[in-house]
Amino acid sequence: MGLDTAANPMALSNARDQVRAALGADDPTAALRSVAIELSGRGLGRAGVQAAFIAVCEELSEAGRDEESALVARVLDMIAEW
Repeated sequence: MGLDTAANPMALSNARDQVRAALGADDPTAALRSVAIELSGRGLGRAGVQAAFIAVCEELSEAGRDEESALVARVLDMIAEW
């Protein structure tokens, strides 16, 4: 069972920060996948990892950063297949 993100909003906030930071990597897809694996390994659980990625994806989309939003969405699709 994963970490209850509702009970630990700081964990989810930190996860979103890591997702945003991964977008600046030379290979953002690989960096985003690594973040997802790391977050899962820290006990965030699939639902928590997905929540972080969805939040960042929506934030990017609302800001008109469609290319980055699509990149996060692609990695989100990979997470859903775990």
